[in-house]
Amino acid sequence: MAATSDLPLELIHAFVRVAAHQSFARAAHDLRITPSAVSRQIKLLEQTLGVQLFFRTTRTMSLTDAGMTYLAAAREAFDKLEVAGQALGRMRDEVRGELRISAPVAFGRRCIVPALPAFMDRHPKLSLDLVMTDSFVDLAGEGVDVAVRIGRLEDSALRARKLAANRRVLVASPAYIRRRGSPKTIEDLKQHSCIVLTVNRDGEQWRFSDAQGTEFSVKPKGVLRANNGDAVLEFAKAGRGIAFLSEVLVRDALQEKTLVRVLPKHGGADASVHAVFLVDPLLNPKVRVLVDFLVDLLKPPSAA
Repeated sequence: MAATSDLPLELIHAFVRVAAHQSFARAAHDLRITPSAVSRQIKLLEQTLGVQLFFRTTRTMSLTDAGMTYLAAAREAFDKLEVAGQALGRMRDEVRGELRISAPVAFGRRCIVPALPAFMDRHPKLSLDLVMTDSFVDLAGEGVDVAVRIGRLEDSALRARKLAANRRVLVASPAYIRRRGSPKTIEDLKQHSCIVLTVNRDGEQWRFSDAQGTEFSVKPKGVLRANNGDAVLEFAKAGRGIAFLSEVLVRDALQEKTLVRVLPKHGGADASVHAVFLVDPLLNPKVRVLVDFLVDLLKPPSAA
């Protein structure tokens, strides 16, 4: 493997753009060069590093394990360079550039989107790219600066900051309860129509904890399944069954009494809301200001 200390930054920059788009053509558009030139840059970078950074087929490309490791380091290095440049040319707290955020669809629509105009007013030199999805987001591979996640955090490579306490609760419409009755125990759920959120394992396997903190689970059964929290919420409000959804998602419906709690003494295991990111916010002002904004936005009223 050749020495890497003199690697041209343009090679690393090309690699980061290709990783973000997973496409030579789209990266070339960003860099204002030809796709063949980008391909040559990536090949030279791989030869210099002595590792394969991408899996390539005729139709797709994706990062190898080595590529994901190098991407995290490259993005962190570029962020440090960005901070250094800001220190030379602008006030330290000036925030500018593109900020890419990911959030679950229902939570994002209710809790984050309404507040983002105020955030943009505070930071007029930022451009914002919001990705609303209930699918798992690969921050490094998809070029996301900050992702909002609900539930267990399993990726130890990411930094995280808790935004709000949360757990999943059982809910149903008053009409459903009048028609089918309310379950008295967790075991009774097996005799009820359950609406399954299929986007993650917590939706497919309902996990509960009792007053002593003991955790147990049940596999829900029903004729309705959806990969979106809004859809499950609407099915529940329409009386189609019992749903197991985040408190933050059903709060308005409970206040409006279009939904009621089922088995209120049996709450779900912890499903707190977190902001996750690859780069230390102290080294990336735009990540820092967004995460601070979200913490303030989602803190409970008693702490406001």
